[in-house]
Amino acid sequence: MGSDRIAELFPILPPMTAALPEAIFQTPLVRPLIKEGDSIFGSASVYCPICVRGHTYLFEIIWGESGWYAEIPEVANGTIFVPKHRGAVADYVEVVRSVMPSNRIQIRQ
Repeated sequence: MGSDRIAELFPILPPMTAALPEAIFQTPLVRPLIKEGDSIFGSASVYCPICVRGHTYLFEIIWGESGWYAEIPEVANGTIFVPKHRGAVADYVEVVRSVMPSNRIQIRQ
């Protein structure tokens, strides 16, 4: 998709950012890879150019069962969280699982 088309679809996204479809786990390329009980974890961010700050979240989803998310208040610019060893799955798991249960907001089916 060209940058003009992206700007048309997402007019409030600043340059050098990206957006994913809301139903990313239901796309034909992703859905066949996910099985009941799989753990999906990562980071998501929300950016609004007219807001005071952005929001960055860590999340873990147990596919078909439950999940949770928690805001990282120290990240105020709405960027995606990436562990210090970029791409190291173990680092991501360690950071995500270190979120205190009291800070987790539950996601229900």
